[in-house]
Amino acid sequence: MIVGFDLACNTGIARVSTKTRAVPVTLRLDLNRRTGSHPLLRLSVLHAEVVEFLDESVRATGEQIELLGVENYSFARSGPGSFTAGEFGGVLRMIVAQRRIPLIVVPPVTLKCFARGKKAAFKKSADFDKAQMVAALGNYPGFKMDPEEDDDRSDALWVAIFGAFVMAARGAPASHPVVHFDSPYRREIAARSRHDVVTYG
Repeated sequence: MIVGFDLACNTGIARVSTKTRAVPVTLRLDLNRRTGSHPLLRLSVLHAEVVEFLDESVRATGEQIELLGVENYSFARSGPGSFTAGEFGGVLRMIVAQRRIPLIVVPPVTLKCFARGKKAAFKKSADFDKAQMVAALGNYPGFKMDPEEDDDRSDALWVAIFGAFVMAARGAPASHPVVHFDSPYRREIAARSRHDVVTYG
């Protein structure tokens, strides 16, 4: 299985199976609501929820986590939100290192190009907005979203699908997400990213 993350105060998490046609599972964590925006409690709750999601995913599916993906920081942004993103990223990377799960970090523009599925000249990531990211999931079996509310989950799901393509580019059998979203351009992007996977021996 592949697990994808979109880290923010509303964190999106998604998992896709690489063994079966199981419907993807997604989760949205409203960390501010859960913690009253307390900066330290947010990190503690994020850590606990990520660990629980990973453990529950293994129990529920019987699959091991082959790859964990996360959308990279938006380096064009500044202000308090950038520090929060860095702290969230540190929590996730600590979990990954402790569990020795292979990791791939996906630049935001790369993820948007991948979701679009065809070559396009992006001057900035906003050229393919969040509603379009949700809509690009189309008729993915068993999965529906509200474009106004669920962009965090959709980004996480696209990260997981991207991870499935990367695993196929590294020689793994093509899984259901790869077959469903297959396009030459998506395969090309994944092939360019196949060496970006960080492993822990």
